[in-house]
Amino acid sequence: MVLLVFARSIGFVPRPLFGPQPVRGRWWMWAAPILVAAAAVFHLVGAPYSRYTPGVVVALLIAGLFIGFSEEILTRGLGVALLRRGGHKEWSVMVLSSLIFALLHLTNALSGQPIGTVLFTVVYTFGFGISMYLTMRVGGNLVWPMLLHAMTDPSTALAAGGIDESVSTGSNTALLIATIATFAYDAFAIVGFIATRGDAEGRADADEPRRARHDDPASPAVATN
Repeated sequence: MVLLVFARSIGFVPRPLFGPQPVRGRWWMWAAPILVAAAAVFHLVGAPYSRYTPGVVVALLIAGLFIGFSEEILTRGLGVALLRRGGHKEWSVMVLSSLIFALLHLTNALSGQPIGTVLFTVVYTFGFGISMYLTMRVGGNLVWPMLLHAMTDPSTALAAGGIDESVSTGSNTALLIATIATFAYDAFAIVGFIATRGDAEGRADADEPRRARHDDPASPAVATN
């Protein structure tokens, strides 16, 4: 809620945060949301529900909605919009926003998590961040990575038997498929890292007019100098 109030205070709500994307996605980007959705669905199918009460399952799913909303509005929302308005091309926008998202997970070390696990999480979340960026591009709106992110965290926790636990790939076929899909979308992030192109030319929203460049002869700013 604090993030939403802040975004509203600087004029980023409803647009550009919830406006259409200024740079269209490419067909190959669809692999990212498909693989992420597959991992979440099969985690939910294969989760050991006998370990939980219905209240725990509901609480995790609700928590996932808040996690997906807050983390996406911060990184793929505010982060991406500010980087675009700063004139960064889409490759830089994707990498920097995903890096910020990944580095946020360094705080897991404060809870006593082993440093090796923390570093692995940072690498994984960098790839997941790229997948969420590609989802936003191809879906055309920030809502889609929010929803996929909201599915991913609780489904992974339910499948693992707890928060920040490793999912056992040998438990059942559904969890094995989910693990393969997880590795697949993190590996696909390499394709996004190499192939992402585009330039919002200083715009954060598709309906926002392009800003005049200082070296553009037709720009009023240049004409008066």
